[in-house]
Amino acid sequence: MVRLIGNEIPTPSSIRYSGFPEANCSMPNRAVAFVACHNFNQRGLAALITDMERFNRSVSVTGVALHDGCRVLSYIEGPPAALGAAFARAVGAFGHSDVIELAHGWVGPRRFPYWAMRCTPVTKGELLRIVRADWDGFAQKVGTTRPGTGMELLAALIR
Repeated sequence: MVRLIGNEIPTPSSIRYSGFPEANCSMPNRAVAFVACHNFNQRGLAALITDMERFNRSVSVTGVALHDGCRVLSYIEGPPAALGAAFARAVGAFGHSDVIELAHGWVGPRRFPYWAMRCTPVTKGELLRIVRADWDGFAQKVGTTRPGTGMELLAALIR
């Protein structure tokens, strides 16, 4: 079962933004992290990521994804209405029954402001560790030498 982000899911055609806000913008952003099973081959997954990147860029959403060949973990962030539209598209692409939301909520400045969608391959063990990590409030300690929260593990693998 998937929980959607409140009543914030407009139709994608109603949202148009011209670009990404600055990384330190004080504009309120929301984020959602979710994992989805997929049965795409490499070409199909690449096409899906390319489509997500194109759409995210058009609505000023940024994000990253990790994939292990069977599952994709995505973290996306941006203005509430735009994020709702991007999340709804992702849920539709993977199918409602194959998406598990790990966390959603307000975030300050964007954590991954430079990518509309960056996708990185990981091992099944790495993805499982991140999925099982603490996603409460998208916690991320600055300067930690041993990542433990979901955001810390995600940031460590993306760098």
